[in-house]
Amino acid sequence: MIEHTILSHIVYNEAYARKVIPFLKTEYFQDSNIKEVYTVVDSFIKKYTETMQDQNIYPIFSLMVFVVFFVGVLWYVKIMDKKEVERS
Repeated sequence: MIEHTILSHIVYNEAYARKVIPFLKTEYFQDSNIKEVYTVVDSFIKKYTETMQDQNIYPIFSLMVFVVFFVGVLWYVKIMDKKEVERS
């Protein structure tokens, strides 16, 4: 639960993300799915914040929200019960 909260705040709260990301490590996340999403988000932030110094960060976070949402939907589809899909 705390892992999900941390990841949510990183995505939706820029001030929180700027303060916390330098101190977070992948090893801190035990849930493999959240760890994978964090890895993607972390690499994305580190890659694009270095190339966009002194520019507005909001476009990065909007793209990151899209990426996190897309990964979440893919994860949901992956774990979804096949019988539930066939019933629809």
